[in-house]
Amino acid sequence: MGNGFAKAGRRAAWVTWLSLFLVLLIAGSAGLAARREVLDLMAWHLNLHGVDHNREIARRTLSSLRKLMAQGLSEAEVLERFRDRTRVAGAFGYAIFLIDRPAERVLAHSDHLFPAAYPRPDQLFRGPARLDGAGPADWSGALRAVDPRGEPILLYLTAVDARWTLGVESGMHETGAIEAALTQRLLVVVAAMAAAIAVLGFLVVRGLGRGYERALEREARTLTERLTAAQAEVVREARLAAVGQTACLLTHELRNPLAAMKLGLTDLAASRQLDDRQGRKLDLVLEQLERMDGLLSETLDMVRPVRPDAEPLALDALLDRVLDLLEPVLAGQALRIERATCPDCPPARLDGRLMSQALINLLKNAVEASPWGGRIRIRLASRGDELILDLINDGPVIPVEALARIFDAFVTSKSLGSGLGLPMAKRVIEEHGGRIWLTSSAAKGTRCRVCLPVAA
Repeated sequence: MGNGFAKAGRRAAWVTWLSLFLVLLIAGSAGLAARREVLDLMAWHLNLHGVDHNREIARRTLSSLRKLMAQGLSEAEVLERFRDRTRVAGAFGYAIFLIDRPAERVLAHSDHLFPAAYPRPDQLFRGPARLDGAGPADWSGALRAVDPRGEPILLYLTAVDARWTLGVESGMHETGAIEAALTQRLLVVVAAMAAAIAVLGFLVVRGLGRGYERALEREARTLTERLTAAQAEVVREARLAAVGQTACLLTHELRNPLAAMKLGLTDLAASRQLDDRQGRKLDLVLEQLERMDGLLSETLDMVRPVRPDAEPLALDALLDRVLDLLEPVLAGQALRIERATCPDCPPARLDGRLMSQALINLLKNAVEASPWGGRIRIRLASRGDELILDLINDGPVIPVEALARIFDAFVTSKSLGSGLGLPMAKRVIEEHGGRIWLTSSAAKGTRCRVCLPVAA
């Protein structure tokens, strides 16, 4: 059994560490996925902001360009003034240009260092793609592209007229720097979050593991108690078997000789041929023969199977009959009975003969333990689906070690006792589905409590 619980403990520890690893893995994966989502969301918002910025610049520049074209200036003068007005754009991190779509040439660019011989548009940027994913890129709308240096750029193109297209270009260097910085911070946050989740998960899993271990400990204690009870039951059954064999042997070997002895001595006592001294000795012998015969009867009762023939009976009425039978015994010790009846108590399913004998044994035990002129308290009450009967005497305190064995057969502190009265009473009560136990203290006396189920 010890090896089984040790293996279970190791299994619980293994489950704990495996759960911690899984929590770390899940927390890390969730954190990295969340980091990617945050970065993608940030990039989308930055792109949206950049596109809005480029669109606003394109709108203002287009308005200014159309005013120039409305002044009746030549194309060269329009382009010259356009270059002058857009020359400062580079200082603010963006560029403005004009494209001649039919000729596929760049007509003007805000960068004053731009070559005089304007190149083709694909030399300004390549790989244009719509940001909205609406289809292949054309000469309008918001685009993402790559400049000649390989850096990502945002474009916004809008038609000026049937020939010209106005474009605004802004770099994404700041976006990359922000993304790199945010990535570092998010990694720190993800690591901290994973560590926190891992610690929390470890504590939770460890708590569950401890709960599992405590459950194993409780199960071990329960199994140990059951094993102890089973061993005690085996010992009790073995003792009863020995008692049964002894009883059968004694009954067979002693009953007939005892009967013959009792018959002969009774005839001798009735003949009146003995003087007083001899008569007293003969009475003493007959008394001991009666005691031997009673001991044999009790032993036989102890080993016979108990099969209650139960019927609904009022326990109060049964107690009345038992007390009537024991009245001479009670009077002989000047004992007084303090009785608390229970008229409202429901009946219990009892075998009247067996339960009467059990109650007689319990009350005789209380009488024998009580001092001369003492009292015995009898209380009957109903609690839930049980009847509670208490028999309390003011005799000497029973030691704890004696209480533990008080229902064992042949265990008695009385010089003339058989040690079978309490075990037999316990057996009868348990066969009726009830329970019995004793407690003893100087303050409260010795209490025998019997719990019996009420009749269904």
